[in-house]
Amino acid sequence: MNATSARRSIAVIGAGWAGCAAAVELARRGCAVHVYEAARIAGGRARRIDLHGHAVDNGQHILLGAYRDTLHLMHQVGLEPASLLLRLPLRSQAVTQHVQEHPRRGALGRRVERGNAQRTP
Repeated sequence: MNATSARRSIAVIGAGWAGCAAAVELARRGCAVHVYEAARIAGGRARRIDLHGHAVDNGQHILLGAYRDTLHLMHQVGLEPASLLLRLPLRSQAVTQHVQEHPRRGALGRRVERGNAQRTP
């Protein structure tokens, strides 16, 4: 951006990850940035929701392809991902239950015999 555009006031519509990332970059380049969001909270589809009294971060799968960039953005705005993110192994209650009920079958319904997997009806 040149000196003329750096004095501009720019509106960013939407406070999801993309809108917030755009606002951070524009501010870094010296622009006055105003972020507008229609929802009560920022985050777009990847926002925190309340589910049966528990705070749940919804939609983080949207960021999987940009995970490295997401962590970089967090660092840029002074956030430390290691202290903010609860990283757990990916698991499904249904798969866990299936494996417990059928210990000789894999998670995908294949019979496991000596390291070989075969589809079972």
